[in-house]
Amino acid sequence: MLGHRRGDLRMRDLQEQRAGPAEEQRRLSGHPAQHPEGRAPHALVRALGEAAPSSAGRHAREGMLGAGGRPVTGAAAKLLCIALLAAGAARGEEAPRVRSIPTSDGGAVTASEWGSGTRGVVLAHGAVFDRTSWDPLARRLAERGLRVLALDLRRDASGRPRPVDVWRLDVRAGIEALRGEGAQQVSVVGASLGGRAAADCLTEEPIGELDRVVLLAPAGARAPEKLPGRKLVVLSRDEPAAAQIRQLYERMPEPKELEELPDGAHAQHVFRSAAGPALEERLIRFLSGTP
Repeated sequence: MLGHRRGDLRMRDLQEQRAGPAEEQRRLSGHPAQHPEGRAPHALVRALGEAAPSSAGRHAREGMLGAGGRPVTGAAAKLLCIALLAAGAARGEEAPRVRSIPTSDGGAVTASEWGSGTRGVVLAHGAVFDRTSWDPLARRLAERGLRVLALDLRRDASGRPRPVDVWRLDVRAGIEALRGEGAQQVSVVGASLGGRAAADCLTEEPIGELDRVVLLAPAGARAPEKLPGRKLVVLSRDEPAAAQIRQLYERMPEPKELEELPDGAHAQHVFRSAAGPALEERLIRFLSGTP
């Protein structure tokens, strides 16, 4: 039975690795990712996510939908982007700094950087997301005095996620960048396949001591019994891999906490469910050290 459940985890891991940006938009919006012209305005949405405040980027990522739930495309999409940018600027919202961080394998990972200070957080997204998916949480963490790096974990030329052993090097690069620039305490948040990459980085790479670790429905872990730091594992009670995630949690050393949500949404998809606001508050308290 245990072997079968581990097989389920490996299958979900592979399925996440095969997902691409188009699938991300389909899942987020609940509508087909393809637009009438045959492709989604992914580059436009990504550009908005890089340049726009978090709320504007969030509206863009939620499918660029118009009246009746139809996707907004072409000139209308461009006008919508301009309007969202202007609305964010009027509210005085600050955009993140976008930077490239070298990795230990000779590559580079792009990241959005928020805030400043001596306490840092690295955010690693799931396979069907990108760094802009963390914007609302990253902004609020920065407001609490944390310096945040939201990574764009590397993809191949077709847009599919690179192997998890590459993603773990991306997480390592984020940790080392924060430490090399003055962070005295570093925490890591990983979701789904990004949670697997984060967990494997912390046990397989020479990253030293860590403050806190948040794993949102991690897609496995190579050595959960070796995970450092204070740990928070989050899962939805009705998601298919709930039993396997609980098993991973049981193998982790103390100190650790388990948060089970009354929902079936997986990992970052929870933020768009009824449990989303409460989860965001929980993560902010945990990462900022607030009781």
